[in-house]
Amino acid sequence: MTDRTFSDAVPQPLQVMSSTISYQDRFLKVRTDRCLTPTGVVVPTYHVIEALDWVNVLALTPQFEIVLAEEYRHGVGLVLTGIPGGSSESGEDADPAGAARRELLEETGYGCARLIPVSSSFISTGTMSSRTHSFWVWMPNA
Repeated sequence: MTDRTFSDAVPQPLQVMSSTISYQDRFLKVRTDRCLTPTGVVVPTYHVIEALDWVNVLALTPQFEIVLAEEYRHGVGLVLTGIPGGSSESGEDADPAGAARRELLEETGYGCARLIPVSSSFISTGTMSSRTHSFWVWMPNA
């Protein structure tokens, strides 16, 4: 017998026993999985949201000012000021830089030729499959 502490345990994935699509449109899909844990416990409803990827752009002017966008964001019901960003459109998940260029232009009127990738990470790993991609751009002619 091996002495293992909790911190030594190697995490194991859930076994998907069945999967159904609860909802789907061009922006997202809600999948409901019936899963089995490594310890044999059945999780009857594990909901996963498969949404389009998201992009953010941190754009700096020659004066080191951050370019911000002011937009109504329906998810929170507020007009917010923040860095330009938004969801990728269908087919853009393979080209996050293209989505970032489009969002920067749509939200601020600024175009850019070169984006520097900063990070790519999952948004909410417990319930979502999408990623957020962040870029930096220096705009010397802004």
